[in-house]
Amino acid sequence: MILHWQTKHQLINNDRLIYDGTALGMLVRALVVILTLVIPFAFLASPWAYC
Repeated sequence: MILHWQTKHQLINNDRLIYDGTALGMLVRALVVILTLVIPFAFLASPWAYC
């Protein structure tokens, strides 16, 4: 809702931006980021990685 409001109130070259994203789309992107960035570094930080 916040992204929708912010986007609706921005002007670029006297044109209003349009936000058509959904919560499910944002959830999928967040999960992709977590799976690609956080999990590999968590494995390296675990004590079993050094055994």
